[in-house]
Amino acid sequence: MGYKSNKAELPKRRGRKIERKCNIITVRSLNSPENVTLFLKNIYNVYKRGYYDVFLDFKDTTAVFPNASLPISAAIQYYREQGVRIVVKDCDNCLSGYYIDRPLDASKETLRTIDNSFSKCWKFNSDQISDLVDLFIKNIQERTLCERGVVQAFEWCVYEVMDNILNHSGCKSGFVMAQFHSNSQHLAICVSDYGCGIYNTLSMTDYRPRTHIDAITMAIKKNVTRDKNIGQGNGLAGLTEIVRLNSGILSIRSGNGQITFRDGEIKQSLHLPYLSRKNHGTTIDFQIDLNKEIELSKALWGHCPTNIRLEKMESDLGKHVVSVKSESRGTGTRHSAQALRNFVLNMVSEGASNICLDFSDVSLITSSYADELVGKLVTHFGFYQYQRIFKLENMSDTIQAILHRSVAQRMAQSIR
Repeated sequence: MGYKSNKAELPKRRGRKIERKCNIITVRSLNSPENVTLFLKNIYNVYKRGYYDVFLDFKDTTAVFPNASLPISAAIQYYREQGVRIVVKDCDNCLSGYYIDRPLDASKETLRTIDNSFSKCWKFNSDQISDLVDLFIKNIQERTLCERGVVQAFEWCVYEVMDNILNHSGCKSGFVMAQFHSNSQHLAICVSDYGCGIYNTLSMTDYRPRTHIDAITMAIKKNVTRDKNIGQGNGLAGLTEIVRLNSGILSIRSGNGQITFRDGEIKQSLHLPYLSRKNHGTTIDFQIDLNKEIELSKALWGHCPTNIRLEKMESDLGKHVVSVKSESRGTGTRHSAQALRNFVLNMVSEGASNICLDFSDVSLITSSYADELVGKLVTHFGFYQYQRIFKLENMSDTIQAILHRSVAQRMAQSIR
């Protein structure tokens, strides 16, 4: 059906970031959790007033951030499951790239076709977490240099939160969105679901929270969990401590409550709208400063988890093998070489001390690629430190000659 016209229209409020007129919801901004509150109120009013269709107008939407986009995306999927027909209109090509309307399925096939996993709404199940997190990490390692411990801390946090969503929400899938802010060198991550919520989960245990805020407060304490057979209750507690040590930002919203940790201060928000009594939904949003070192063992009460990614790259001889053909997005430009150089520099920051750059099946590289990758690595570490950390293998005679010339030129330039 089209727009229903037999309902009284709400008076227009100028300047509202999200507003409703009949069964049309206009979204002008997606830059804060306040937008989520407005959206939930408006779509609930449309649903309760008996409209057959809901039309979402994103024509003038600006400032798309994960902490608003992802919870709204999850709410859209929830209402569709309730039989509501939701139509997105006036969504230009730029906004459609965020996949707010229909999140990308994190299947192996989709992940193979996506170069940039950031600023996209993803839908995932338990079998897809590992591959999606690996792509997040690869993308951040290619874009910038992270301080020691940051990449592994990010990996631990995202794994824990995504796994918690599936273990406790009662849903078979969850939603996640990551966004890299190059100017501030921050990584923003949001994980959301439309499941039962923290309050409903803990109400079935001996903890018996009185309010939704009580439930969130309990959930971030160490060893608090619904079932010890499922988890140890350290996920949200570890996340909270990691963000605190990193001077980051953490916000947890579930049911009608929200708690935000920022700059050593705690802010509580009460009486927020949510989906239904059965489906409170939970959103966990946090930001990490990539320029601030994280001591993971300190955050996790003396425990330092194994770096699974580095282990998977380690050969029987103890070398961390990096396939240039697989990991590099081509071998012809400085841009692709810079991404691979950032990737291996972040590996060194994580503790890799014996890295093999494997040129198997690489037929040719340009001089600019050789200089940007190997030449600048020599300059960065110095010749003797470079030789101690890096080995180059399986090069053709042509590639070896190009690399030799690039290194010689860089060394001569350094001496001059």
